[in-house]
Amino acid sequence: MNYCAGKAVTPDEVDDTVVHQFHVWLEESTLYPRPKDMVRRTPCLWNEASERIGCWPKAELTIISFKAPQRRLRWVAFTESFRADAEQSGRQPNAFATGLAQTLLQVARHHLPLADDAFSQLKRIAAKLPPIPLELTPKNKASCVSSSQTR
Repeated sequence: MNYCAGKAVTPDEVDDTVVHQFHVWLEESTLYPRPKDMVRRTPCLWNEASERIGCWPKAELTIISFKAPQRRLRWVAFTESFRADAEQSGRQPNAFATGLAQTLLQVARHHLPLADDAFSQLKRIAAKLPPIPLELTPKNKASCVSSSQTR
């Protein structure tokens, strides 16, 4: 509130832009130890006051998060056909997934400017996949047996 009073911002003028300006001011013009914490809490407290105090301005401020963006896609971000295929496979890693992971590691190694720790992280993820089996699957064995018997 001291910020708004010092900048002659009335309560009815408070919006997301004012909160952003407050954040910049805290970061650049004060020695406040944790400015992000203060700015993150401000819209929550404002919105709560708006609900509980009758004469408080009813403008709702956007909740602020300083968390890094997600590094994974949400399941709903994939197409319906992809999700159906994944569900049908039972989400069990297979030889295709392992081979694809190995190929992607080679592409990353030779064509992407990755830091060593990022490449190591990719290798750790790929290492969780099962090894590619050297023998035929039961289905392929049966297919080979039936085709050799017809000759």
